[in-house]
Amino acid sequence: MKKLSASILVLLIIAIFAILPAGAVTVNSHETALGDTVTYEVHAISCTSKVQAIDISIYYDSTSLRLVEGSFETPAVSGAITNTDLLGEIRLNAISVEGFDFSSDSIIAKVKFEVVDDLSSDISLYYNVKNFLDENKTELKDTYTFDMTNVSSENGSAIVSKPSSNSESKGSKPESAVASSEADLSSENEVEIDLSASSSANTSSVTQGDDIPSDKAIRIDTPDTTPAVRHTGTTKLYWLIMLCGVGIVVLIGVVFTIIIKDNGGKGSHYSK
Repeated sequence: MKKLSASILVLLIIAIFAILPAGAVTVNSHETALGDTVTYEVHAISCTSKVQAIDISIYYDSTSLRLVEGSFETPAVSGAITNTDLLGEIRLNAISVEGFDFSSDSIIAKVKFEVVDDLSSDISLYYNVKNFLDENKTELKDTYTFDMTNVSSENGSAIVSKPSSNSESKGSKPESAVASSEADLSSENEVEIDLSASSSANTSSVTQGDDIPSDKAIRIDTPDTTPAVRHTGTTKLYWLIMLCGVGIVVLIGVVFTIIIKDNGGKGSHYSK
């Protein structure tokens, strides 16, 4: 009876751990693997006035992603003050009396990360615009900004997360697409759209579709939107592990109860 109970316990433990996630990792909803390189960019576009003061933070899961040393760049922001030594955060500050021109698509920040852990099922990279003041001292926040994610695997292939509509696109971004997008911005037939969505909508559009989000290719008169709260998929994993642990404890208790009863009870094999 002891051997049978122990065998049942072992089989149940193996079955429980077999259903746990087996290293399925995503970054901004795109599949990755250990060792992959993730390139994250924060852009600004269609800004109708020059920006004089910038304060932006990029947040990442430091347990799952390792910042590639020396990879942080600010192509469209000269004289920027940056801090990459914060845990899970990169800080960017810049001031210009002349102002930064973000009328066309401009990369404010660009950084690379390496996937070093696969415990989190869904890793989020996101940014928060704390200040984006134009030459008129108007706080624009994230009205004219958006982000892009590019995942490069170890074998050299790339999975590019492009801004806009509802379908994911894989492959490298062609230069002709950028030229076409900029040409559309200067078109006389540009349409004005009233956008009232929050940053969560902006981030959703960033990870899917064409090169530039449609809501960023037009003039927007609703500044100071509030960034949405992002979250990773680690919570689900922790709850699953916790439930499995509780189940294992209960099973151990049941098995020990059976063993104790079998040894000390007055069952069919009990002898005086």
